[in-house]
Amino acid sequence: MNIQNKAIADSREQWNKLADHWERQSKNLRSKYTKRNYWIYELIERNKIGSCKTLDLGCANGFLSSILAQRGFDTYGMDVSNQLIRLAVQRMSQYFDDAEKRFSLYENDNLPFAGSSFRLVTMIGVFPYIKNQKEYVHTAYQIIEDGGYMIASSANRFSIYIILQIVKRIFMFRPTKLWRDTLLNLARTGIESGGNIDYHSSEQVHNSSQFDRLFKEIGFRKVDEIDLFHISFLDKNPLNRSKYGKYFSRQLGWNHVGVYQK
Repeated sequence: MNIQNKAIADSREQWNKLADHWERQSKNLRSKYTKRNYWIYELIERNKIGSCKTLDLGCANGFLSSILAQRGFDTYGMDVSNQLIRLAVQRMSQYFDDAEKRFSLYENDNLPFAGSSFRLVTMIGVFPYIKNQKEYVHTAYQIIEDGGYMIASSANRFSIYIILQIVKRIFMFRPTKLWRDTLLNLARTGIESGGNIDYHSSEQVHNSSQFDRLFKEIGFRKVDEIDLFHISFLDKNPLNRSKYGKYFSRQLGWNHVGVYQK
């Protein structure tokens, strides 16, 4: 099994285990992930990206797709987890009779819906799991209409959120394997590697500036962005930060979300 296929298999196992937890998170309006999905819709609205054919790469349980479908978007999705796809199909069946055909399992290096093109592609929380990010963005570029958009998020390798999580775990010491593995994973993915794939064998970017340059190299123009700390009192109004607020959130936030136009 090659590195990328092993990463896919590992991600599938991880997210299958977390599928029910992720579904519960979607029902919690105070969850940082739920808030992020609504902020992404506000980004779409602010940039006047009207209802269109949309593909959500890494759609999870279809929550972002459902927000868009409620507003007239023609939504499709893909995820590595068959359990999350099952939940996405259940959720999206209230909007589309053919939901099972619209939400597909990612099983290899090829994107689904071959021959289709989309006005908008979203990739939220996906990049830390991709071995060759430039190649992946280039593949996604091919299925976006001229003048279309990609909205994607990256995880900064060093952020206030990760530091606080590591400190919290240290002070909540438990002599268990789960405690140790969680702490090591936070340090590895949040500081050392910046992702969920071994950085020695991957081609990944690890901060907001590198992420923006990657999209520029492929042929995109950045038109908007938000940076999220994923800390409630720091993310009260992330779409309308002050000049200094934008600077510090870009440098020390956990997630950078960019809107890029082809």
